[in-house]
Amino acid sequence: MANFQDIIEFLRINRRSDEANKNINLPNNVLLTPLEGGESYHVDRNIFESNFIIYKRLFSILSANNVDTIYLWENNSDKKYLFQKSNLEYSNLLNGATEFPNLSELVEYSIETDNYNIYFYDVSENNIVIKSQDLPEIILFPDYINYNPNDSLIKDISNGEYIYWFKNHVSFFANVVNTIFDFPRKVIFDSQRMVNITKSQKSGKMNLFPFIQTNGNSKVFTLKYTYYQKEKQSIFTPSDEDCALILNFKSVGAFLSFLNDTIFSQGIDLSSGGGAMKDFFKQQFKKIVLDTLALNLKKNSELYYYDALEILYYLPDSISVEIDTEILWLLVREGVNRNNLTNKLNIAEEDIYIKLLQILLERNGQNEIFLTYLNTVLVKKKITILEFLYDRLNGDNGLIFAGLVNKAWQKSRFVDYSVKNNPEFASTTGPKLLPYHSEKIFGFFTSNASAEFVEKPLNKSNAVDRVLQINFETGKTQTVVDPHIKGGLREEKIVEHYIYHPFYPVKLKFTDKDDSQQETAVKLDAIIPAFMLKVNADKQFWHNVIKSGEYALDVAAIVGSYGTLSEIVAAEVITSLAVVRGIGAAAGITSSVANIVLKLTNAENSELGQTFCEYLFWIEMLSLSGELTVAIKNGLSRSARKLVEKEDDLSKLERQLNEALIEENGKKRKLTKEEQEELLSELHGKTGMADNIPLLTTEKAVKEFKENWKRLSKIKITPDTAMDYFDEVRVYFNHIIITKNGEEIIHQVANNNCTEVVKVIDHYFRTGEIKLAKSTGTPHYTTLVSWLKQEHKIDSKFVTIENAAVLWTDMANNEMGILLCLSKTVYESHHVIYVVKDANGKVRFLEGQNFSGLVNLKKDAKFKEFRYMKVTEVTKEIK
Repeated sequence: MANFQDIIEFLRINRRSDEANKNINLPNNVLLTPLEGGESYHVDRNIFESNFIIYKRLFSILSANNVDTIYLWENNSDKKYLFQKSNLEYSNLLNGATEFPNLSELVEYSIETDNYNIYFYDVSENNIVIKSQDLPEIILFPDYINYNPNDSLIKDISNGEYIYWFKNHVSFFANVVNTIFDFPRKVIFDSQRMVNITKSQKSGKMNLFPFIQTNGNSKVFTLKYTYYQKEKQSIFTPSDEDCALILNFKSVGAFLSFLNDTIFSQGIDLSSGGGAMKDFFKQQFKKIVLDTLALNLKKNSELYYYDALEILYYLPDSISVEIDTEILWLLVREGVNRNNLTNKLNIAEEDIYIKLLQILLERNGQNEIFLTYLNTVLVKKKITILEFLYDRLNGDNGLIFAGLVNKAWQKSRFVDYSVKNNPEFASTTGPKLLPYHSEKIFGFFTSNASAEFVEKPLNKSNAVDRVLQINFETGKTQTVVDPHIKGGLREEKIVEHYIYHPFYPVKLKFTDKDDSQQETAVKLDAIIPAFMLKVNADKQFWHNVIKSGEYALDVAAIVGSYGTLSEIVAAEVITSLAVVRGIGAAAGITSSVANIVLKLTNAENSELGQTFCEYLFWIEMLSLSGELTVAIKNGLSRSARKLVEKEDDLSKLERQLNEALIEENGKKRKLTKEEQEELLSELHGKTGMADNIPLLTTEKAVKEFKENWKRLSKIKITPDTAMDYFDEVRVYFNHIIITKNGEEIIHQVANNNCTEVVKVIDHYFRTGEIKLAKSTGTPHYTTLVSWLKQEHKIDSKFVTIENAAVLWTDMANNEMGILLCLSKTVYESHHVIYVVKDANGKVRFLEGQNFSGLVNLKKDAKFKEFRYMKVTEVTKEIK
């Protein structure tokens, strides 16, 4: 007797196309055609498909930037392929470098935006090429096959029963127990795997989409594979004589598993279209399975609960999306009402319930409804549904459940700690910022916080509220009287007992100084619902993400929290990289603004600092959620409006910003005018109000910036004429156009990349080419010494000079060099600028990092020491 898998393979929808693909013999070579035309050439297929260095794939970069045109730039026998970014910047497709081409030298080539995978960079030939598509014969297979009872796959199939080893709806543990200890139950399960096959001996064409029959109680299912009729197929129940194959299933699990193996796993869902028999099969499935499921549950959800769970277990995601949300909620509530949710010997109820919640929470608008439901108190049990489900769903299911709650919470109104918006939080007494410590010693996890659900009476009523009590070890001790010990006194740990609503947003602050002490397993975000403290305390697994590279923000307390800002230093664990990752990328706020906000949270002005703490809280929530929900959007707007909505507020804030002291490199300083303007613009954008804050980067400035760049790009600048155009090109070394809050602005690439700016200015004077400085670079001046030697074979070094003015006499005419300015405050705060002395003896200090081009070089004003390094021999005249 043949294996039942043979009949599955015979009836699998995509079998013929899979077999056809195996038989396709692709040629040994690949045909490549240069983008700009010319003669096509062949390359070895194996090398082309394995060597990604020689044949660079362009799909990702083209699709990420929505490229529709590739530009060929040939200049001085050098060929480059470029594309233009949204900020008008040209990028090199080979190495990603920013280029400043002469626009008149560019040749445009339009490309197919819906077929990026045909474009490659042949590095060996320095060509962008188009790969000719391998177009084997496309065979379209109909929804019927040639049926021959002696086909190799079914020739050994005869009429009778076959066992079908599908994955059933009980847990692995239940299968083991049933096998070892409960033989009668195993016999029942095995009988549900039996499939009766009736096989016709008549050859012909057979439909691959079967006719479905079922008995009245839907416990036995029959699939009839009818002979194909060229004329219109009958929609009436076919007779056995009209069928090539008939399969009788004794359980819904076997029936649905078989359809998964042969049809639904082959890319078939229940959407209409594709042929008469296919559509009729889909209609039958909906009516017999899904409609019956809904009807029975609406009639009596208690009676049909387990039947529905069994069906849900076997439905693939592509089919379960068809179940109405109302039906899913009936199952969710029934699982709670039955009061015995657990994996049983005859059904993996917990596992299926988790799948049910996952399906439900994928639906729009269900997150907040779900959390509100979890907050409901079960009157008889006097616990919330959250407590009940958390207690019932054990092991991995418990962790999955907690993750679902946390994810739903991030997109709900409960991320707002305001009692006005969430009156459920009225009973919360704990701080918004909770210092936390955990470590693992000899394999055991310890932490300074545990949690338990408790009752708290509500004011002016006999009702009680279910809340979380967090038992927090403060790290302090007190002396207590103990008559049972020698001396009568002992030291006792001081433990604070805080009350939280389970969905109250709590910000965690690590107290550890050494990251290596943190050994963790369960993910905790920087801001969590208090419930997650309970989850982690119970599991005793902790996952340290707060100070990891993935999410490293740890800012000051949320507005209104206990303590003073001096007690909670935001910048203890903050880094520039963390700001860019945690705030800049996820929340759409520039890293420079984020840095300003972080520093202001520690400002001496407590009122100002706390207001910015609240604003940063909402930015951080946006980073965690990844979605601008209504609650987060309102929170951002509300906190921003507190700062800039009214004219009086704006005037007050401007005055505060002008007077505020921030700490930088161990020293206190005031904000620059540029920093104040950038921050005010950011706040106005988040309020949704029209931005009337005056900026240096006005619409007029942006227009001029773009027009001047287009004009300069068409000019052939040479080393001999470089000085003539320097004042015009200067701003393009470290500034580009970006879109912010829907408006274009002039953006400084970085404010700490002076060494990189000096390099591109040097390149400009040597070649006439305008290049954009890198955004990051080591600030130490010694790198310029090695760069000069490696790049230009010039062995030079920095020498100390009395002040910048001596260069008027010390530099030779037509000499170029670099001036190093060492800060008075801290060594690392140095600055470097490019210096040129022209043929007439005039010294030019060429500042290209900032937009104004101004820098105060007076000794003792900002800098304590100056050093100079010559970067070129005098070989030409500088006009």
